[in-house]
Amino acid sequence: GRKTIIKQKPSIAVIEFSEFTDAQIKKLLDQKIKLIAYLNVGAIEKTRSYYKLYKQYAIGNYSNWDEKWMDLSKEKWQEFLVFQAKVLKKRGAMGLYIDNLDVVEEYKNKKLYEPARKILKTIRKETGLYLIVNGADYFVTKCIKDKVVHFQAIQQEEVFTLIKNIDKDKCGSQTKSECERLKKYCVAVKKSGIEVFLLEYKPSAANKVKIGKFCKKYGLHACNAKNVNLDK
Repeated sequence: GRKTIIKQKPSIAVIEFSEFTDAQIKKLLDQKIKLIAYLNVGAIEKTRSYYKLYKQYAIGNYSNWDEKWMDLSKEKWQEFLVFQAKVLKKRGAMGLYIDNLDVVEEYKNKKLYEPARKILKTIRKETGLYLIVNGADYFVTKCIKDKVVHFQAIQQEEVFTLIKNIDKDKCGSQTKSECERLKKYCVAVKKSGIEVFLLEYKPSAANKVKIGKFCKKYGLHACNAKNVNLDK
């Protein structure tokens, strides 16, 4: 998935640590910026240095992205993710941005819910890092229902806005029914004691007002991205 930024303030940033040198990270930390490291738990990108080593645990192609969904029940993949978390903490991360746990719903027949929970539990236990789960509303809702939550926050994309064409950077409004569903979901997550971050793409002036009111009412946080690649 995309490498995303949660807040457009210099106080907190989500970064792909592999694209930064230790000196660059130190510079950010010296500016008192809290760094959240991107960690792709549910999929593997073909550009990763470890792709050849772990692609054997892939269970399918991830449409629209140059990556593959991963079988979270494989111990070698679990161990690798925990190792990665430790490395990222050592390099200065205060939290992890956990991506692609949508694999739990995508491959329900593989029964990946328990392995996904185990991965987060182990990372929390061994690193103490702040965990933010991106998307994965099926997994998140199930964890809350079962009262076994090993993460502190979620990020939900496209509650009010919708990416219509990634290549052309074209965005619009989310459908009314999906917007209502996601709003209810975000409020329920917040009420269960988990922080909620919204990521919206190129919102119109009208949508900005709606996003602002919604977040203020329920105590949520929002980032309004200026483009779909999140580089502005």
